[in-house]
Amino acid sequence: MTLDRFKNLIIGLVLALLSTDAWATSLKVSTWNIQRGKHPEAIEKQMKEKLLGESDVICWQEMKAKSKLAEKLSKKFGYHYHAVDSDVIFSKYPFVETGKVYVNGGDSGRSAAWATIDVDGHLVRVYSIHLAFKIKRNPFISEIRGDQMQEILDHANGFNGPVIHAGDLNTIGYILGGHKKEHAIRNLRQDGYFDAFKDHPLMTTQMSYFLIRMGRIDWIWYRDIEHVRSKKGRFARSDHRWLFSEFKL
Repeated sequence: MTLDRFKNLIIGLVLALLSTDAWATSLKVSTWNIQRGKHPEAIEKQMKEKLLGESDVICWQEMKAKSKLAEKLSKKFGYHYHAVDSDVIFSKYPFVETGKVYVNGGDSGRSAAWATIDVDGHLVRVYSIHLAFKIKRNPFISEIRGDQMQEILDHANGFNGPVIHAGDLNTIGYILGGHKKEHAIRNLRQDGYFDAFKDHPLMTTQMSYFLIRMGRIDWIWYRDIEHVRSKKGRFARSDHRWLFSEFKL
């Protein structure tokens, strides 16, 4: 190797180290409706698996009331955790602030968990969300789910920084279609959020009692943060898949 080529090589390495990408912080986020935690051994096993087990933040929905599962697994896998009713946020990074936002237009009823997380000096807001499935046996309540999502979006608008909404939005559409036209999805788009799985058509839930796989019900949406990749996970004895997305700060 000539001296000039050696110098060029060193300069290239220095420039690569000084580039934004080389120093960017990765944030890996997963979401999973664990179907009331009916199979804790399967949940624990999945938290050791590739992608889900690598997640910096995990959002759960449908943790059974008074369950100790979140506390147990947070200690075992080294997470902080914040639980609100049946929704949970796990984080490898410290919480700066946590809370819940009511989605029924008042100070009671259904709520969503939220947390502001310090990711190596970057503050990121995360919501773990489970919107209503049905009211009086009627699952076709797109407008109501839209109103519930808007309560969360209004709350998130008070945060100046990256925001991630992850969870079970119950966007059943018309069962065989219409998931992306639900009011909750329209509201997310109108508020400037992006679907982390927009290029990945996938079925995320199955009605286990009919063994029918449905469409887009579980989602990860983001704003003011760079999306790197997304992967769908397994059902692992739940009636929902877990989903994984990686972002870059």
